[in-house]
Amino acid sequence: MKAAFLKALLCGLFIQFLIFQTHAVEVEASFSYRVAHGSIEASNGTIINTGEYIQIERDHNSWAVAFRRLDERFRPVGPELIASRRWTEAAVEPLGIDEVVAMAIHMEEEVAAAGEPPCDCPPGGSMEAAVEQALLEAMENPVAVEPTPASSPQAVTRSLRPEPRPANLVNRASAPPSSYLIKSSEDVDQYFACHAYSQEMHLDYASQYRSSIQRMSRAYARASGESLNQEEVSTLMSCLLFRESWGWRGINSQSGAVGLGQFTGTAIEQVKTALSYDVKSDGHYDRRDQIQRDEHQAGRLTVRELEANLEAIDNERRKNERFRELQELWNAIPISNRPSPSQINRSFMSENANHEAVIALSSLVVRECQIRYRQAELGMDSMTSLLACSGGYNMGSSGFMSEALDRRGQPQSLERWLANLRGSNHDQRLETHNHLVSIHRCMSEGENFPQCGTRPENCTALAMADQCQHNADPECWMEDRPRECPWPR
Repeated sequence: MKAAFLKALLCGLFIQFLIFQTHAVEVEASFSYRVAHGSIEASNGTIINTGEYIQIERDHNSWAVAFRRLDERFRPVGPELIASRRWTEAAVEPLGIDEVVAMAIHMEEEVAAAGEPPCDCPPGGSMEAAVEQALLEAMENPVAVEPTPASSPQAVTRSLRPEPRPANLVNRASAPPSSYLIKSSEDVDQYFACHAYSQEMHLDYASQYRSSIQRMSRAYARASGESLNQEEVSTLMSCLLFRESWGWRGINSQSGAVGLGQFTGTAIEQVKTALSYDVKSDGHYDRRDQIQRDEHQAGRLTVRELEANLEAIDNERRKNERFRELQELWNAIPISNRPSPSQINRSFMSENANHEAVIALSSLVVRECQIRYRQAELGMDSMTSLLACSGGYNMGSSGFMSEALDRRGQPQSLERWLANLRGSNHDQRLETHNHLVSIHRCMSEGENFPQCGTRPENCTALAMADQCQHNADPECWMEDRPRECPWPR
């Protein structure tokens, strides 16, 4: 009885594993999944973090699914939770082979603990043999599965980020950015055409800059370890550069920033330093750590001196890690005429003809910010930190961290960042506030509001919603904003 039960269970688990190796994730009742891409927010506010496991229980009102958490032995625990189906499907992955085997082993242990008769396993009596036999049977008898629209070669490629929950349950500005449905490349192009400063500048983007952004985004997505997809990076970086370049003009600003990426002298020196840095192996810092510990053991360093020296070495290790990742990304981005660090100066950055390198260097600024926030253990998923670092691009990653990010252990959201900026005394608080609102409007699917500082009547290609009435859109910071158009609550 026990062997038959386990054999049937193993076959079912391995069939599920094989199916999901070749088909898009479409969560189904009674199946278990690992949360691997960001987090899931349930309707009651519960957050399921990356690395946790869930079991789908049932569909819920067509737009959502009901599920329960799984403990370390893959048993359902806690109350039933409700979350958007699209959000859930974008966040999870099917169980891997090791997890399927672990689940089967745990179930076998529990059956044995319940006092079932001894197992009449295959020759050798090992669990490994049972697993191997079940896998062979599953492979010899494949299950036919119709391809879903998402896995069809003819399907239109779109972002896997889910639709937000219905408007009566969530305000998109208060939701984590990982829940946004991001504009496709086609929608972004339409947005730029709608809010174009001039037809000539827009054609420069369409004929030159767009392909450079796409090539950069492909390398950036790979560098992120697949936690971001190419279209997400391309959409956000396109919106960031559209904002920074003043509608692809790339003119020099009064503050001294130049070109498409609006690089200041400080930013230019930062990327030059990163690219010319002599990256060292991890063993270099391990040896220095050990030397300090040996000095302390010999009585030549006090505890306080040892701690200070180890902290200084760790800071250097973190810098080395950032610069190594930046150099790897820089070398992975296809560039026709890659400049050396010594060639990167104000004159080079102000020439829009150098757009390939300028766009790549802009991505390094964003990537370094993401690495800093990861090292600071702020607990942000990749999409959230990408949006945060578009704010860091304007204010500096350290300035944005201190003035906008909520560091009290609360989930990060655009609405919180904007509220923190409104309460800040920083000189750039107004500029960065409107910078973030503009990027949010540009990147979010269905959001076709104009950039802060432009007028809605500039748009003739898209229907414009009333920004005072649309509950998912944060507002620009306007000193003379109408009284009937309050801040979203």
